[in-house]
Amino acid sequence: MDLHVEIRLRKTASRKLTVLEEKVRELPHLKDLEKKRDEKRKHLFETAAETETETGTDLDWEGGGAKARSQDYCRAARILLQTPDS
Repeated sequence: MDLHVEIRLRKTASRKLTVLEEKVRELPHLKDLEKKRDEKRKHLFETAAETETETGTDLDWEGGGAKARSQDYCRAARILLQTPDS
């Protein structure tokens, strides 16, 4: 399951909890997932920046190049943010 999907589902489920202790117990798990997601995103963009630096290619903001490149980043982010199903 994707991390962002799992985070969204857990947030929704935690809002439906009626006992405060259960909500409080869920918070650290949610924060851990958000931290993992943020680290993966950071790694993705650092890697993309390094690749652009090494190859000497920058985003082509004219002619639709930026749109195609951002779609590639989004595709890569989806792959990186997936967690193995256990």
